[in-house]
Amino acid sequence: MMDLINDFLNNLPPLKERKDPNTAAILGVLFGGIGLGIYLKSVVDFLIPIFITIVLINVLPGLGLLGGAIIAGLWGYFRVENSNGKL
Repeated sequence: MMDLINDFLNNLPPLKERKDPNTAAILGVLFGGIGLGIYLKSVVDFLIPIFITIVLINVLPGLGLLGGAIIAGLWGYFRVENSNGKL
């Protein structure tokens, strides 16, 4: 599963500039895809966490929002780590 996610992240273009992964993770947890989209200036990083959160809210009522926040934080962290490695 991690290989699949890593392959997906490797196929995304790098961000325009280096970012702090910890800041991305915090913004992902607090503001979800909206925070990531603004911080990373990327539509993809806005849409993917929002989509995952919406799916989780529908699948796990009551826990979906928490799961979405955690996944958005992890997405932000690993996306920035991957992008910084390419720059």
